[in-house]
Amino acid sequence: MKRLDTRQTDAALAATCMQLAARDPARQALAVSLLVAQRRWPALEAYLQTVAADSGPATARALALPTGRPALLHLASSDPAATARTLDALKTWGWLASDAQARAVARTPAPWEQNTFPVTPPSAQQWLNAGLRAAVHSDDLARVRWWQDQGADVRHQDDDGCNAVQAAKSVAMLDALLTQGAPTDGCRRWDGRAIDRMARDGRADLLARMAAHGADFASLGWSPLHRLVVMGSASDLEAALADPAQAALRTQLEARQSWGRTPISYAAQQGDVRKLEALRRAGADVQVVWRDHTLGYWVGESREPDAMRWWLAQPGVHVDAVVGGLGSTLLIEAVERDDLRLAVLLLAAGASVHIRGELTSPLEAAISPAMQRLLMQHGAPPDALDRHGARVWLGLPHGDPFDHARQAEWLLGCTPTEFAAQHTPRLDTHNGEDITSAFHVAMIESNESAYGAAQAFGLEQSFADEAWAHVWNTDRFGQSLTVLPDGRCIQIGGEHEDGYDPDFFIYNDVIVHTPPAAGSDDPRWDRRVFAYPADVFPPTDHHSATLCGDEVIVIGCLGHDHQRQPGHTPVYALHIHSLQMRRIVCEGDGQEGPSQEGANQARPMPGWIHGHQARLTAPGVIEVWGGKHIPGPSGLIEDWPERWQLDVPTGRWTRLA
Repeated sequence: MKRLDTRQTDAALAATCMQLAARDPARQALAVSLLVAQRRWPALEAYLQTVAADSGPATARALALPTGRPALLHLASSDPAATARTLDALKTWGWLASDAQARAVARTPAPWEQNTFPVTPPSAQQWLNAGLRAAVHSDDLARVRWWQDQGADVRHQDDDGCNAVQAAKSVAMLDALLTQGAPTDGCRRWDGRAIDRMARDGRADLLARMAAHGADFASLGWSPLHRLVVMGSASDLEAALADPAQAALRTQLEARQSWGRTPISYAAQQGDVRKLEALRRAGADVQVVWRDHTLGYWVGESREPDAMRWWLAQPGVHVDAVVGGLGSTLLIEAVERDDLRLAVLLLAAGASVHIRGELTSPLEAAISPAMQRLLMQHGAPPDALDRHGARVWLGLPHGDPFDHARQAEWLLGCTPTEFAAQHTPRLDTHNGEDITSAFHVAMIESNESAYGAAQAFGLEQSFADEAWAHVWNTDRFGQSLTVLPDGRCIQIGGEHEDGYDPDFFIYNDVIVHTPPAAGSDDPRWDRRVFAYPADVFPPTDHHSATLCGDEVIVIGCLGHDHQRQPGHTPVYALHIHSLQMRRIVCEGDGQEGPSQEGANQARPMPGWIHGHQARLTAPGVIEVWGGKHIPGPSGLIEDWPERWQLDVPTGRWTRLA
C-alpha cells in the first residue's frame, strides 16, 4: 500500500509528487498544495523545476500563478518557514510583469462584491504591494526589502484601505515601516484603522510607536485615564490616582471609549495586577460588562496567571460564571486560546469540564492534543470531541474547522486507478475484514467529502446514482470515538450528509487508529479500515460506544427508516483484539413506561434511541441517558428523558428513571 511520506528529503519528496501527480493538472495542483501545507519550500522548488523540464515552463508557471488563487510568492512571503532565497527561486516560475498578466490571473469578484465594494482593476503594482504586506506579516525584514527591491511601495494604500502598517506584528517591523513613511490612517472595511485594531488587541507597545510617529488617536475616544492605563506604567497610574491635583481622573473610572470599554478593561487585558488594584481601590467597577463580556474575559486575554488569580479572588466571582458572549466560560476561553497555563489554573480552582456554552464545550473547543489530554484527565469524555477535535486527537491533518477540516492535498496519495477500484464502500462477507487501501488512507488523511473526492478524480455523479456510486469517506456525523488503554482509537459507523443528498450514506465500518510506538522515529499513525456484513453489523450512526472489558459496546442508532424498530434497542459488541462484531440479545425488566403515541405499554428496553450518552458505571454495567428516541411507527423523533442501565453479561435492561 502506497503511503505519502512527507518526511522524505526535499529531492525525494519532489520525485514522489512527480510520480503521483504525473502530467495531470489537477493532481499537479494537489502536489503543490501539499508541499505548501507542509511548508516544504525547497521541495516545492525542486518539484516546479521537474515539472518545467517534463511539461514545459508554462505548466510550472500555471502552478506558481494559479488563476483566482494566491500566488506561491505571496504564500511564501507570509510563511515563517520560507526565506528571501525562497522568493528568489519562486520568482523564476511565478512573476507578474504587466497589468495584463495581473488581470489574467486575478480572482473575479462575485456579483455581490462588485455591487457592494469598490473594485479596482488588478495591476502589477497592486500585486507587488500585496506581496510586501504578506512579507510584513511574516515579520521578516529581509523579505520586505526583497519586495521593495522588486518595486513594491511601502507607502502604498489601496482602495480597501489596506497598507503595510496594518500587517505589522512587532515593534521592529512597525518602526521600519513608519520610518520609511508608511501611512497610519488606512481604514479597512472589515476591521477599521490600524490603531483601532492595536487598541482592541491591547498592543500598547505598537500604540506607543504609532504615537511617536504622530498617529491620530482621536478615533479611539479615549479619556485621559484610558490613555494613562494603556500607555503608562503601573507606577504612573498609582501616582496619578493618588495625586489631588489630578482628581479629575477619578471621574473617568467608568468612562466609555468609542468601542464602549472602560479603563479597567485595558488593565485586565494587560494582565497588570498593580493597575487593576489601583483602579479597584479608586472605585472602578470590577463587575463592569462590555457586550456580554465581563472583566474576566479581558483577564483571560492577558494570559497572565497572577491576573487570573486576582480576578478569581474578587467578591462574587465564580470560576464557572459566563464571561463572554454565547455562554462562554473562563475555561472555554482559555481552551480556545490553547492557553495551557490558565487552563491548569482554572481546573485547579474547580472549573468544570462539563459546562457547555451555547456553541461549544471545553473539549470541543480544544485545538491541541495537550489541551485535550488535560481536559480528559479532569473527566471530559472522549466522545465529547467534535469532528475537528477528533482529527486533532487522532494526529490527522485538521486544517480549518470552518472548512470541515478538509485537506484535499492528501488525495495525492491515491492514484486514479486505485480510486476507480476502491472508492465504493464495501459490505463485506467476512466479519471484521481489513479492507485498508491507499485510497482509504488518503481519504482518512484528507477528510475530503464524497463530492470533493469525486470532483478531484473526475467521477460524474447525479441524484439518479445508486448508493454504490457513493465515495467512501470519513467526513461523518454521528461517528463514535473510543480510546483504548493501549493507545489505539476506534471510530465506528457514522453518516455522511443528510438523507436528501445524493451522497447520503450510513456506514457500518470500523476505523482503527494506532499511534506510533514510544521512541519510534516514525511519527505516523497506522490507519486501518474493517468491514462487516450488514446482517452482522448494520449501518449505524448517532450511537454510543463504551469500552467494557475487551469489547466496545455499541448501543442505539438513528439509522435508515426501514431498519428502525420502535421499542427495540440495538446493541452490538466489537472485540478490541479480533475486531469482530457480535450482536447482544437483550431482555428487559418488564416495567411499564409512558408512550408518546398511546397508552402505557411494556418497556423491556429503552427503545430506538440515538444521540444519547453512555458511561460504564461498574464492571459490565453501562448507564445510558439523554438524547432522542423514536417511540412509534410514525417516525417522529422526540426527546428521551429516561435513564436506563444495561447489564452486559446478561443482556438485561433496567430502567432507573
